[in-house]
Amino acid sequence: MRRYMAVFTASALLWGCVSAPVTVAPPAPAEEKKEAASTSEPAGEPQFNVKLKKPSVEETTTKIKSERPKSLKEARERASEKLAAIEKKKEAGGVRKKAVTESAVLQKYQSLLDLPGTPEARKPEILLRLAELAYREEEGALKKSYEEGTEGGILPGDRYPRTIGYYRRLADNYPKSEQALTAMYNLGYLYSEEGEVVLSARYYGKVLELSPDTPYATEIHMRMGEAAFNLGQYKEAIVQYKAVLASKREEYRQKTLYKLGWSHYKLDDYQTAVGVFSQILDDNAPTAENLKVETLDIAGKCFLEWGGVEGVKKYLAGREAGKEYGDALFRKLGDLYMEASRHADAVSAYVACVEAYPLTPSALVMEQNIITAWLALQNAESANGRRQSWYDRYRKGTEWDAKNGEALGAERDKVLEKGIRLAAVYRHSRSQRGEGAVETAIEQYERYRELFGVATEDGYEMANSCAQAYKEAGKYRKSVDLYK
Repeated sequence: MRRYMAVFTASALLWGCVSAPVTVAPPAPAEEKKEAASTSEPAGEPQFNVKLKKPSVEETTTKIKSERPKSLKEARERASEKLAAIEKKKEAGGVRKKAVTESAVLQKYQSLLDLPGTPEARKPEILLRLAELAYREEEGALKKSYEEGTEGGILPGDRYPRTIGYYRRLADNYPKSEQALTAMYNLGYLYSEEGEVVLSARYYGKVLELSPDTPYATEIHMRMGEAAFNLGQYKEAIVQYKAVLASKREEYRQKTLYKLGWSHYKLDDYQTAVGVFSQILDDNAPTAENLKVETLDIAGKCFLEWGGVEGVKKYLAGREAGKEYGDALFRKLGDLYMEASRHADAVSAYVACVEAYPLTPSALVMEQNIITAWLALQNAESANGRRQSWYDRYRKGTEWDAKNGEALGAERDKVLEKGIRLAAVYRHSRSQRGEGAVETAIEQYERYRELFGVATEDGYEMANSCAQAYKEAGKYRKSVDLYK
């Protein structure tokens, strides 16, 4: 409907039925300014507000019925006429939701193009100039619509219709002219902006076909790769991305590697994808840092489908750069296993990480995830055993504390307090059921007292429970001292 309204509005403009919206056009020549001044209406002309009679419901209904097609054949004919009119408008430069007033310069070039005596050899140059002028006006109108918040009414394909129309006449009708390559390149760009990826790739391909050594070859291959990727044509995308890498243009390298790896991932070629991603992960250049987080994410997904924990171990073995990101890769794999409710695999990934990178700052997060996974597997014994190991791994005075204590000391104390408290309560409860020695509970209580004393919210309760455990162990003197 919007397109039909645009056609109606454009026709009305031509016949003077409505006023054209104001647009910014280049300054007119002096002669035109003088002529415009002489024909302008005098200032202070009175304005009249004419109130039109609003039609009744019956009149509106009658009008609608009278305008309806009398048969299916007539309806088809009307539809064909409307479509033909739209196509004709597109060929001439298209229609917009907001009409763009042609500048005087553009009108002169258009007149020169339409002049019967204009040599064919001059027309490519004229069409190129017309396209440049149309682009300037359409870009200005588009910018204005964004500023006014009305861009939502501009349909896809209606941003640069006149510009595209001129470029297409140049590229299609004069393909051997020296201006044709410029037109084809710009068509590739404009169609990509309009979301027409197939047409974009078509004209970019023509540029490469006619001029393989063009300085824009790398950019064109990149754009064609993006178009193929967005269409799900991953094999074609791989061809184009490899062509970009072959140009050795450093500014394209990181992004191209990332999309190349993604393309292999989409084709379930996980091993090759990991090999491509490793070129980003192993790169110490500052430009590579921006993509490393995203690359680790997709690399983790590759190992989720291919190799698992053992695959990550083999991948990192002997890889010097892996020391910088190995812990993040293991953790990502563990997180993906958790999301997939593969809790046993998640435990394997997190434990492998902590064992390989015991000083990693993310150890506390993974330790808590290990507990969550064990509990999801209803294995409270393994969960508690893991908690008990935290005392030797992370308390003050350990290597982990020396590296991370200043930044993560408060978080570490919170995790340790809860972990050792739950470990002590668990062991004490089992011993009371005759399922273990009470001395194991006493050991955890004493660790808690050593690290936290009675300064915590549960400090006094833990001291009281410890006294009870000593009593159950027959160590009454120790029990009495604690009760005091």
